[in-house]
Amino acid sequence: MVEEMRSADSAREIPPRRFRMPSVVVLIQIAFLLLVAAIAGGVCWSAHSRLAFMAKIKAAGGNVTTSPTAPHWLRMTIGVELTRAFDDVTSVSWPDAVDDQFVRIAKFGSIEKLSLHHPKLTFKGYAALQSISGLTTLSITDTTLSDAEFEILSEMRSVRELTLEGSTVDDRSLLFLIREMSLTSLDVDSTSVSDVSLKELAKMNNLHYLSLRMTKVTNDGVRLLAFLPELKYLEVSDTHVTPEAFETPGGFAKLTYLYLSNTRTTDDSLFKLLHLPSLEFILASGTQVTKFGSERLNQVKGRRFVSNQ
Repeated sequence: MVEEMRSADSAREIPPRRFRMPSVVVLIQIAFLLLVAAIAGGVCWSAHSRLAFMAKIKAAGGNVTTSPTAPHWLRMTIGVELTRAFDDVTSVSWPDAVDDQFVRIAKFGSIEKLSLHHPKLTFKGYAALQSISGLTTLSITDTTLSDAEFEILSEMRSVRELTLEGSTVDDRSLLFLIREMSLTSLDVDSTSVSDVSLKELAKMNNLHYLSLRMTKVTNDGVRLLAFLPELKYLEVSDTHVTPEAFETPGGFAKLTYLYLSNTRTTDDSLFKLLHLPSLEFILASGTQVTKFGSERLNQVKGRRFVSNQ
């Protein structure tokens, strides 16, 4: 009897299930979820890396300016700082930049303005500039540049505003640069640039801003700039330039702002500038211009035209 019961129980035992492969649809769903997770992880890591890079620049005394890309409601919901990782970087100011960190500048993709004060870069660091698209304003100040590094700069054809104040710029290197670039603004303050460069600068018809403070330029060189069609701002303080450089008939037609501080400018020579049709303001501090002379000119113009303060 017992044996019969055991036989009956054995007959009722459920056979082991066979392994069944998931359907194609399930496999596709799993693959899709894994792909989404991988993409999300990559985006989060990229955002974290970008924010960390911004923080390093700020810690070095620099600054990063961004333009929001996320809608206002999203920035207010999850926080401005979180969405900042996905903003467009418009401007970077970075003092004492070094190669190992600067080569990561490509993380920002497109940058409009870049300012490097006293950079400690080598050719490797400057080569990273070529990874930046859309750069229109570049400032590299108080540093030494090699011929190879000048060549890198000359290849940055999108740059329209260039500042090289206090850098190792001379006539030879500047001539090489400006023949390759189409500039609207140039600042070469505190360099060894001379009249030789001005002969070439006189061909830059789009130039509207030119700063030559503490350079080797003279009246003869400045006269070469008389017929630059768009020149509105000219800085020649701390040079040998005087108002006599602007006597060319019909010249400097659009010149609006003129800086002559610490030059051999006098009351009488200032009156020679009254014929310039667009001139609105002259700064002549540290010159022989007297308070009486500046007030006379201001009265002639009917407004504040000259400052010697």
